[in-house]
Formats: sequence, C-alpha cells, structure tokens
Amino acid sequence: MAGKYILREACIDDCRVIHNLLQELTKYDKKPEEYENKIETLMADGFGEQAWFKCIVAEYVENNGNTEESKEIVGFVMYTFGYDGWKGRVLNITDLYITQEHRATKLGHLILMRLALIVEANKVIKICGIVSDWNTGARRFYSAVGAIDYSTEVPEAQRQHYFAASWESIKDNLKTT
Repeated sequence: MAGKYILREACIDDCRVIHNLLQELTKYDKKPEEYENKIETLMADGFGEQAWFKCIVAEYVENNGNTEESKEIVGFVMYTFGYDGWKGRVLNITDLYITQEHRATKLGHLILMRLALIVEANKVIKICGIVSDWNTGARRFYSAVGAIDYSTEVPEAQRQHYFAASWESIKDNLKTT
C-alpha cells in the first residue's frame, strides 16, 4: 500500500459509511441478522442535540506521486463515556472495525493511540470493550496492549460476566416478579 492513514472525528456526513461498516462488522461477527440500526438513527444519536456516542474514522489516503488520489474510510472506533462506581471514569469501546484489506497494518494500534489521547485528556481510568469468544485475533490484539480478559484471565472469584437485556424484556419480567 502506497498511502497513509488519517484519523479524525467522524462527522454527520460519515454516517452512511459508518452504517455500511457496521453492517460489515455484523457479518464478520457472524451475526448479520442482529443489525437493526438506521443511518438516520446514527445521525441523530451521534450528531444530534445529545450525542449518545462518539466516533473516530480512519481514512486511507492513496498517494500517487505528489498528489493524493483518493480518500476512503477503512475503519472506525465508536465509543461512549461511562462511569464505574469503584474506579471512576471509563471509556467503553462499543465497536472497532477495520476492513479486511487494512488489517495487520498497525491501523488498530493507531486507533488505540488516538483513544489514549482522549483517555488522557478526559482523565479516564480504564478502557472497556467486548470481544466475541471466537475472535481470537481481536483477543490477541487487546491482550498485546495490556487489556485483561475478565472472563478468563483473573482468578475465578474475580471473574465478571456481561449482561444485557432489552427494555421490553425487563418490563415483561418485572411484571412477573
């Protein structure tokens, strides 16, 4: 590849590409039927009156000679800020995806270095994320940068499990308890 990567904050005009990459991510994660989000929802939730997520996109800029030929978004990281009552501020990586052609290029490291600047500027204590059990490449990537897999790498008494429920499920089950 004869080009370079530019990382920047996503803008509303990127939502169509982000939407497409999220769909690609669900296929990669073997769960394409679970993707329900819409471009309009991404626009409202990321760039509306209240931003529910933040996103950094990675553009690949093709160089031919002295001119930049084309720019293409080839990856992104979507994240939110949260709070851990025991530790303090956290940054939750909700999705990180790099297209097949641009994996194994150190782009993932560049994205994490950009997140590190955000973490430092916001006095965040830790970065959290979820990786599918079968995705050994992602698990190796996070382990290599010092992340701990709380589902396997800590003593059994300290292990944690991730739970999620839809609002409908909670409402239905609260009625019966």
